[in-house]
Amino acid sequence: MTNVFSRFSKEREPMCCASLLGRRASSRRAGRLLISSILTFALLLSVTACKKKLFKERSDIDLSSFDACPVELTVDVVWNRKVNVTLTNKGDASYTYGSEYRLEYRQSGEWYKVPFLPHVGFTLMGYTLGHGEPVTFGDEEYAISNTAEMTYYLDEMHGDLPAGHYRILSELFPESSSSTQYWIAGEFDLERATSEAEPLRKSRVDPAQVVPTDEHTLRITSVDYNREENTLVIMYARSVDFILEMQQDGQWYEIPVRGYGGSYDATAIDQQIDIHLEQELTSGHYRLIRDDYLQGDEQEDSTSRYLTYEFDL
Repeated sequence: MTNVFSRFSKEREPMCCASLLGRRASSRRAGRLLISSILTFALLLSVTACKKKLFKERSDIDLSSFDACPVELTVDVVWNRKVNVTLTNKGDASYTYGSEYRLEYRQSGEWYKVPFLPHVGFTLMGYTLGHGEPVTFGDEEYAISNTAEMTYYLDEMHGDLPAGHYRILSELFPESSSSTQYWIAGEFDLERATSEAEPLRKSRVDPAQVVPTDEHTLRITSVDYNREENTLVIMYARSVDFILEMQQDGQWYEIPVRGYGGSYDATAIDQQIDIHLEQELTSGHYRLIRDDYLQGDEQEDSTSRYLTYEFDL
């Protein structure tokens, strides 16, 4: 009996060890399968999130053919939130257009409407897009331009927008028919989200053409920065458009300018010039540049020269 029991025990031991090793191996495989499943699930969630539609309302616009409306709309991205739109009439008829536009975003192979912010509105003013031929008003002839340009700040109109593929749509009405309307569009890409700051670009001014400040310094009375309105206020002898640049690491970089304003008084010694900036200025060394040639102070056959005024903020 003892021998039988002993033999039985010896035969059982390796079987138990093999079974235990099998269970451990199965546990390791199950663990790997579980981790793999979790990673796959996480990846699926990530892909699903990426495919989530940013805008929900599909476009309801049917674009007109070029044969029906031979007008081109092109979009030039000045930087990631500012675009210039140009209408070019290549036909022989005139059109009426307005300042209103529509913005759409391409996702999942379809166009979706990009809504405007609640405060955005457009005037009902109508403008004429000519065809380059002279027209007669009374006893005089005028040539109405066949091109028109408009500038839009997308973040001010729509809020923060992601990088991606967009199109701007414009509505046109032929002057020959008030009941007919055409829709044309121009596509463009935003390489960066509108919330990202635009990198500064190196100065386009040739250093060899900059007049040293000890020879012909611009006679600017004062330069003040209105931080609340992000406007540089200059008192100067006349109304001109300046180039504004900032110095960094020994290099000059141009500061993007949104536009110019101010006031003009022919009897005043100094005029107020307001430079409306694209971005807030930081502490640093700056210069204002006036192109003498562009201002008409040089002869036509002379090269440009740049008068400068440097200051610190």
